Amino acid sequence: MKSGLKLLSYALNPVVFPILGTILYFIFLPSFVPKDQVYLILVIIFVGTYVLPVLLLGLFKKSKVIQNYFMKTVEERKFPTIMFLGISVSIGNILAKVESVEGLTIYFFGYGFALAVAYLFLLIKLKISMHTIAIGGLTAFVICLSHYYALNLLLLIAVLIALGGFIVSARLYLRTHSVREVTIGYFVGVLTQFLVYVVYSM
Repeated sequence: MKSGLKLLSYALNPVVFPILGTILYFIFLPSFVPKDQVYLILVIIFVGTYVLPVLLLGLFKKSKVIQNYFMKTVEERKFPTIMFLGISVSIGNILAKVESVEGLTIYFFGYGFALAVAYLFLLIKLKISMHTIAIGGLTAFVICLSHYYALNLLLLIAVLIALGGFIVSARLYLRTHSVREVTIGYFVGVLTQFLVYVVYSM
């Protein structure tokens, strides 16, 4: 069981969620977006939120900024969190210039907002779970997406909530986080997406 939960944590690493959210967005987006534009956005997001972070984390590990990829200490998490925050906001700014994908802009600004909150928690020596921030944020994003475009995404939302339960259980079973850390992480992910959506809709 432990090996299965470890595999789940690896497979659903926080760096996977930006591209996963983007793919879901384009699957359910009701308006027409040219295929070449979709592919370009997917490449930018994949490189910016997956390839670049993985390469930088490898560099951080080699230069001893972090001891390992799990970043178990508060100090190890600070610089990578700022880096991911900058990437999320930068991609949000790029997407904001493309009118046909305004809903996706909300996701990345919300994700950046969540990372900013996570950094503030680091300043008070609390390392909330990035895994639960990611799944909470994606779940809230899909809820906002269903509201914004008047889509029936109840089944997908239910699946994401269930997946969130598995991720929370995995993080607790593996003792990588406390109940408080995974709970706060999940609600930070959810609330930041909702707040950005409300502000965007005003």
